[in-house]
Amino acid sequence: MSSAELKLKRAEELWIEFGPLIHRTLLSYEADPQLREDLSQNVFLALVSAMPRIDSVLNLKAYISRIAHNVATTHVAKESRRKWVGLEEAPEDDSEDPSDAVGSQSDFDRLVRAIRRLKLPYRQVMVLLLEDFSDQEIAEIIGISHGNVRVRINRAKSQLKELMHHD
Repeated sequence: MSSAELKLKRAEELWIEFGPLIHRTLLSYEADPQLREDLSQNVFLALVSAMPRIDSVLNLKAYISRIAHNVATTHVAKESRRKWVGLEEAPEDDSEDPSDAVGSQSDFDRLVRAIRRLKLPYRQVMVLLLEDFSDQEIAEIIGISHGNVRVRINRAKSQLKELMHHD
């Protein structure tokens, strides 16, 4: 087996192992199922390109989560810029998303919708917190101080309470 085939096989194994984590992460950033699928493919490609470094990683779950968050935040930033520049002509209407219409009364769906409405820094920490990462791991994943993580978590929780109350 060639080294490229071995890298791909290892990436597929990691994808199977951490796929649910990646899916939940992307779900919190993107409501559109087709765009989420595109993001999934981008995460997989990033995972493949990270294969040379994978064996030296101490916390594989945190490393893969960082890859997924980086891909998702890049997507959100690009979409935000595109909207500001006026390149997107379609009106924004979250109610047209079928995933919001089906089961929208469940607590999980309400939470996901509320998390999507958080500003990006707060969304990042909440998604990682919900994935059971410690404050220190969150700090390492997104590259901020432990104290800043605590501040963001507290602010995110306050905003989530408010969003959930008005949902």
